[in-house]
Amino acid sequence: MRLGAHLAAWLLASLAHAQSPPAELAGTYATETPQGPIVVRIEVTAGRLAGTLDAPGSRRIILSGTTLGRYALGTMSSGVDTGEFEALLDGATLDLRLSQRAQTVPLRLQRVDPTAAAPPPARAPAPSPGSPATGGAGDARLVGAWSGQTLITSGDASMASEEFLVFRADGSYTRGSGRAVAGGSGWSYEGGAGPPEQGRWRTEDGVLFLAGAQGPWRRIGRYGMAEDGQTMRITYDRGGRKLWTRR
Repeated sequence: MRLGAHLAAWLLASLAHAQSPPAELAGTYATETPQGPIVVRIEVTAGRLAGTLDAPGSRRIILSGTTLGRYALGTMSSGVDTGEFEALLDGATLDLRLSQRAQTVPLRLQRVDPTAAAPPPARAPAPSPGSPATGGAGDARLVGAWSGQTLITSGDASMASEEFLVFRADGSYTRGSGRAVAGGSGWSYEGGAGPPEQGRWRTEDGVLFLAGAQGPWRRIGRYGMAEDGQTMRITYDRGGRKLWTRR
């Protein structure tokens, strides 16, 4: 009798383990294009996504973001340009949308055996033209800490993510993601912050420029300040706009 109880418990535990799904988005995905294969590799840890996209011509894009089961959103970087991405997994199909400079590129990839996916040889990003940025600062009204929120709604689900920007009078800045909160019918999620970005900032004729640690200046977009100096609107060159509030 006791042996039977142990056996039943073992069978139930084994069944539960067999039905436990793996991390939804983690895996390797690939698709063929006229220019060559595209391979995406994704790792998920505690709701945070880290991945790479290898494209024809030895181009590598770094993906970083937040996951909500089969859905993810975040930022992408090729070492020169930055943008945003969204991903949705449907069975073995990954629908990926890459957005940059007001242009969106949709990709549909299939889950593959990681040992069979041979991406183009990766190489270091080509150096950006121009010398590393020097100097910085400009419009003193920007100095301080700012926070901005992004809200995405799909059906009965919604997700809000927070970013922060800190402009210092010495011309340095820090930018990073805060927390991400999401929810829907019968579920909720809250994620933590990602690693911050640091560099130099400056303004010129109402335009904001940022530069990474050793990179050249990048034009971000036009900004406008409220009369009380507590809110700032940035209209990004890549498309879209965001309202920032002084913290």
